[in-house]
Order: sequence, then structure tokens, then C-alpha cells
Amino acid sequence: MNAKLDTVESPLMNELKTATRSLHDALDGLPYFDAVAATRLPIESYVGHLRALAVIHSTLEHDL
Repeated sequence: MNAKLDTVESPLMNELKTATRSLHDALDGLPYFDAVAATRLPIESYVGHLRALAVIHSTLEHDL
């Protein structure tokens, strides 16, 4: 799940990654995120997950 993307990372992005690393590590291994990674979720759950992430990313991108 930790695939590297070819993107330019800003100092703010690096700071956010560092500050939230322990939170991301805590989520790894939870049944829901294991199911996401293994593509075992019903499509409706996956779509809902993507919609929620879109709202979060949109807000962050707007503020960056």
C-alpha cells in the first residue's frame, strides 16, 4: 500500500507525512484497511471511501 508516486514533494507535504506517520502506522493492519488493500470490500464501500478521501484531499489542496 505504500507505492511511491512520481510527484514533487513540498516541505509542507514532508512535514505532514512526518507528523502523521504514527497515525498511518496505527491504521495499517486494521481489518477495514486490510480489506481495502486486498480489494475485498463491496464496491459501495470502496466508492464511499474514495468519496471521503476526495473531500479530505480537496480541502488540503485548496489550503496548500
